[in-house]
Amino acid sequence: MTRKRRTGRVLLTLDPETLRSDLVETAVGLARAYDAELVTMFVKTADVVNMAALPFETTVITKTGRTRTISTTDLDRQLDRQAQQAEALVARTAGKVRWSFRVATGHLEQVVAENAAEFDLLTICGSTARRVRPVRTPGHAALLLLGDGLRRQRPVAAVYEGDASVLATAQRISNEFDAPLVVAIVAEDRTNRSRLRRNVRAWFNRRRLTATLIEPEPDQTLDMLRQLRPGLVTVGRASRFCAPLHDALDRGTEQTPMLEVPE
Repeated sequence: MTRKRRTGRVLLTLDPETLRSDLVETAVGLARAYDAELVTMFVKTADVVNMAALPFETTVITKTGRTRTISTTDLDRQLDRQAQQAEALVARTAGKVRWSFRVATGHLEQVVAENAAEFDLLTICGSTARRVRPVRTPGHAALLLLGDGLRRQRPVAAVYEGDASVLATAQRISNEFDAPLVVAIVAEDRTNRSRLRRNVRAWFNRRRLTATLIEPEPDQTLDMLRQLRPGLVTVGRASRFCAPLHDALDRGTEQTPMLEVPE
């Protein structure tokens, strides 16, 4: 029997590189879709903090051309200001969504691992995604690797190999963001493909929902997904496509957000 998935919190991590309104808007929409609390963590990344301690780190004042040594105190104040800006942005965007805000210092992947709970949806932004993805997160936490936010007006694509939680996740997000839903049914042979097709149709019929079904050959799945230019791809964490899909999408000119769904 498949365990019914629930989501306790949407955990959004921000740092100085990813302080953007579109990322916050995406996280707020996800929290609203799951009726979950949005927990935003602004991370003073250890690499940036440690950089100021190096004796040769200086900055150039544009107007005068003079150089000035960067102090850890000045940098920490700047990071505090950015954290305040991040909290104000969340406050303006959250609406009726329950939310809280925290500030942490350290390596982002460690902060995520220490603060993630079993049923959280972890929302990891931008360039930090590659570092966080290999971190061992709680087994039932979903991991969303964001590029520049979930792209509206583009389809949500679900890679379906038999796990209904992938369908449920994709449908919930497509409904929240008013995006078309495409389900890619992937199986090695005709018999399994027919079985999965029946399961998908039954799942949507019971809920009186609709989706576009496609049936790519396994070795053509990645290419077909790239051609769709989806706003989000959902895939089972145990799927054979999980790692190569992330790598293939990440090599594109714009990183497609990818949500790894636990069983």
